[in-house]
Amino acid sequence: MDFYGIYELSFSLVNFFNDRKYLLNMNISHSYESSRNDTVLYVLFKDSLIPKDVCEWSMDYNIKGFSLFLWKVDRHLPTAKLSIPDEYLLQLMDETGLAGYTDNPMCNTSVGIYSTTAANGWTSGCGMIMNLPNLHADVKCVMLSTCNGVQCCVKSPELRRNYQVHFSIDYCSQSLFIQIEKVFYTKALHDLRWGEPEEFSLLGIYRVRYTIEDLFEDRSYLVSLEAMDCYETRPPQCDTGTTYTILNRAVFPKGLCTWNQSFVDPNFSLTTWLANNSIGNVSDLMQTDYKVSQLMDELSISQYLLSQSCSQSSNAVNGWTSSCAKMVIKPNISGAVCHLQEDCTSVECCVGVEYLTRNVKIFLTIDPCTSELQVGQKERHWLAGVNKGINDSKLSLNTTLLVWGT
Repeated sequence: MDFYGIYELSFSLVNFFNDRKYLLNMNISHSYESSRNDTVLYVLFKDSLIPKDVCEWSMDYNIKGFSLFLWKVDRHLPTAKLSIPDEYLLQLMDETGLAGYTDNPMCNTSVGIYSTTAANGWTSGCGMIMNLPNLHADVKCVMLSTCNGVQCCVKSPELRRNYQVHFSIDYCSQSLFIQIEKVFYTKALHDLRWGEPEEFSLLGIYRVRYTIEDLFEDRSYLVSLEAMDCYETRPPQCDTGTTYTILNRAVFPKGLCTWNQSFVDPNFSLTTWLANNSIGNVSDLMQTDYKVSQLMDELSISQYLLSQSCSQSSNAVNGWTSSCAKMVIKPNISGAVCHLQEDCTSVECCVGVEYLTRNVKIFLTIDPCTSELQVGQKERHWLAGVNKGINDSKLSLNTTLLVWGT
């Protein structure tokens, strides 16, 4: 872009989605000759990595300070509930912005997936027994076959229409998925405020409020979920009569994941990648932070790395530190520093990954009392039973079979 030919701003922006960063290049130049022979160029950003913050994507009211009561008064309409004439409903939907985000046709509780609901308002494709609350007559829901998500059709009496809500948790990808009508949102589970209520809304009017607790030992999530209509900026924002409980501390299983995943690109080769990106060798790669970020992004490993790299202890002997009082034979290691915990059955290591210019934390814990083995890398962990090498009900890695001595 330029300002009457005198100042010119040029930039390029690359989105490293998995690494949660942008790669920014930006220049500004000025010239006072139409031939541009006197151009002076200033480099503002060159291969700069800009970290992304955690965003709040919930959509607030389209009209600042919106009040449905005052909206009715301004148009000399009755202020009682459910009193908006049809022609004004269309105007309200347009002015609030809802018209552009609502499904047409809207969801219907008498046809399709909602037509076979039980007396409590639920249809379940889940094979396990779940404690589901009785739903209000204005709400019909389906428990998904994965047992970790719901889809609901909710009646909005004031607007005389229905809206659809989808809510699910994917343990394997560590993500939360929410959708209200045409607007959907994905949030990383590590960005959640565990045990605290959070909201997501469509233009402030259609909202879901949810609370998620991580039951680590039970390998499940405890989920509460409400859907509501809200028409006021000042408290109370939401009509208690149209605040519907969908889940009340329901247990969502974490399910089984295949954690021994291969490369995202089955044919990946670091040598080929370096050549394709005009990088001579690993040493050259280590000199360019943005290329390291690009590599981690393309390998889809960024989201599993801690924001703060672990540090290797300077007090290690042959690669080891120890809090264990017993005599344990340990091999000499290089390129990593490991710590043997006080219980003598837990090990935590900080491993240097040279070409990523960072360290990676891994751990292994054996609990002889519960016969459990925990193995983890950074923000991923796996839990497996170690009862004679047979997977038990707490196994989360369905491809892991322990064979003693191998």
